Parts: sequence; structure tokens; C-alpha cells
Amino acid sequence: MEKLRSAREFRRILDHGRSYANALFVVYALPPEGPSGRIGVVVGRKFGTAVVRNRVRRRVLEAFRQGLGDPEMVKDVVIIPRHAARDAEFRDLCRALWHILYTAHALRGPQDASGERDVRI
Repeated sequence: MEKLRSAREFRRILDHGRSYANALFVVYALPPEGPSGRIGVVVGRKFGTAVVRNRVRRRVLEAFRQGLGDPEMVKDVVIIPRHAARDAEFRDLCRALWHILYTAHALRGPQDASGERDVRI
């Protein structure tokens, strides 16, 4: 999993990407500039102190790693957790993140015989 690093990369996705949302996350996705997609997490100051913001960021990244294994990203993605994500159970974070990334078509995932993506909630 590669991470977005510069403010320019984040700004490109936030300005030109398409947004997707559910109860716990807002996701912006855009085709990557390079060969594979990358991921970035933005947690605003409204969440609280730096300790709280960093905890939320770490939980989101861990939900991505654990809940999704090591998926192949096909888009650059910026994940913005909503306030409900701060107190959500880890299992719910994983499910919501998995669902929203597949809705955004940001992951290359398993396909069934009809060619449709296998999305389990």
C-alpha cells in the first residue's frame, strides 16, 4: 500500500475526484497518475486534539490493512472519516471502509461469473 504524501497530490484528488459517502466515511477517488493507486487519510481539526486525530487516522489505516488484506488499488483515494468513525467499533470501520472503496471502484477485487464485483456487507 502506497500513501499519498504531498499536499499537491491530496489537492488534485479533492478538486477533481468523484466523492462517495456512507455513515462513517467520505471518499474521493481519481485515476492515478502513476502505475498504481495510493491512499491518504485526512482528519480535520474538528475531531479534537492531535492525539485523537492521529488515533482515528491509525484506526482507518489499520482497518484498510486488516479488513482488506493487501488489495490492489486502481485509483488514488482520499479517505475522510466522519465523526461517527471516532467511536465506531473496529469491525464496523472495516465493513464501512471495504464497502465504500468497492462502491468507488477503487480496488481490484474478486469477480463472480457474471463479471460483477463481489461486494459483501
